[in-house]
Amino acid sequence: MAVQILNPLSISFEKDDSGSMIATSDVPIEIENRSLGYNITYLLKHFEYNFGTTKYSGYPFFEEMQSDFSENSLVWKENRLEAYMGSLRHFLRALSDYYMLASGKSEPDDEIEFFNRHGFHVFFNKLYQTATGGRYSIKEFYTTLDVEDTERPNELVLVCGNQIQVEYFKEYQELNYETQISYLKLHSDSVYFDKRGRYHDEYTIQTTGYMQKQRLAEMLPFEYEPSDSVIFETDFR
Repeated sequence: MAVQILNPLSISFEKDDSGSMIATSDVPIEIENRSLGYNITYLLKHFEYNFGTTKYSGYPFFEEMQSDFSENSLVWKENRLEAYMGSLRHFLRALSDYYMLASGKSEPDDEIEFFNRHGFHVFFNKLYQTATGGRYSIKEFYTTLDVEDTERPNELVLVCGNQIQVEYFKEYQELNYETQISYLKLHSDSVYFDKRGRYHDEYTIQTTGYMQKQRLAEMLPFEYEPSDSVIFETDFR
């Protein structure tokens, strides 16, 4: 990703007592993302790095770049779609659509096949103890799905005590032909998200694997939302 921080000297780094690297900035961080075609003003709330785990939060404000060349607009459109597909937001949106089908609140369909049309294979990873130590077993995600409505009409809640294994197969990992494997784990009893896949509970969902690599360089505005037909018909393999 062609991403550049325009005011890097405004960011300060220090270690806390636990050895974590903490980043702070007294002014908004100015970011230029030429790959996606955005100028971003990012108000950093918190950034922490510790033993391979990164936690950060803030408020991004997006401004679309302008170009006199139609080729740039086409590249930005393609790159934005590629950044979205297979992301955590895309997965939560697919989860929402699946729930609407499984609960009879949408037109009848094959729910599992619908997930596949989004490009996802999903499993539960459950830790169990053996004589030689803990091991993970996997089983189909769909039979134990626990998504519920809330009092807000556009909101759902996911309750999950197991780790979720997500395979996105419509795009390969860089430099090889393997599908993108990610793992999701909740750090609370539940997580709230809207029906378009956006969630606001900071640090509630921990991602490892491929989704862990998707940071500011692939961040999109909340209003960005490709249609179902575009998602179903697009394949980056």
